[in-house]
Amino acid sequence: MTDMNILDLIYPPKCVHCGSILREKEIEPLCDGICFPKWVFEKFGINDNYLAYYDKNANSVARSMVLKAKNSYNSRLYRYLADEMAELIASRMRVYNDTVIVNVPRSKKKKRETGIDQAERLSKLIAKKLKIQYANVLIHKGNTQQKLLNAQERIENVENAYEIKNNVTGKNIILFDDVITTGATINKCRELLLHFGAKDVTIFSICRTKGEY
Repeated sequence: MTDMNILDLIYPPKCVHCGSILREKEIEPLCDGICFPKWVFEKFGINDNYLAYYDKNANSVARSMVLKAKNSYNSRLYRYLADEMAELIASRMRVYNDTVIVNVPRSKKKKRETGIDQAERLSKLIAKKLKIQYANVLIHKGNTQQKLLNAQERIENVENAYEIKNNVTGKNIILFDDVITTGATINKCRELLLHFGAKDVTIFSICRTKGEY
C-alpha cells in the first residue's frame, strides 16, 4: 500500500462542493452523482477566456472550487483546475515556445494569513502542462483586499498597487488570475506589462463573477 493510499484511508478525499466522500473511481475533486454534472452544466455555453461564472448568490461549483483553492493545499483540486485551464488556453490561443505565464499576485496580507497564493501555484502547474515557462514578474504593493471594495473603489485601489520586477520586453504573456470581478485588477496588470514592453498579453481566469459586487 502506497503512502497516498494510506493517507486516503485516514483522510478520505471529499467532493469540494458538497463534501461527500469520493468513491475510488470518481473524477476528483468532484463527486459524479451531482457536482461533476453540475460543473459541466456551469461551463456549458461559455465561449470566452474563462471556464464558468462565479455567482456568490448561487450554490455554484465554480465558487466552491475557487474558495477551496484560495484557502487550502488540496493537490487534487489544483491539478484538476490546472488541467482544465491548460485545455482552455490551448483551445483559445496559439502557445509559442517563448510564451510565458504570469499570475496576478495575491496581497501580501492575505498571503501571510493563508500561506497560499493560489494563482501563482496554479500558474506554475499550467506552465508544466503547456510546456512553457512561468515568470514571477508582478509585485503587489498594497494590502487592501479587492473583495472588500465596491466597483469604483476597486479601480482606485489598483491604480498604484502593482509594479514590475523583471524584464518582460518582447514576451508573449498569458496573464492568469483565479477570478475576474470588475476586471480592474487584471486589466491594470495587463496595462503595466504592455507599458514595460510585453509584446502581447492575453488574459485567462477560472471564472468571472456574475451579479453585483
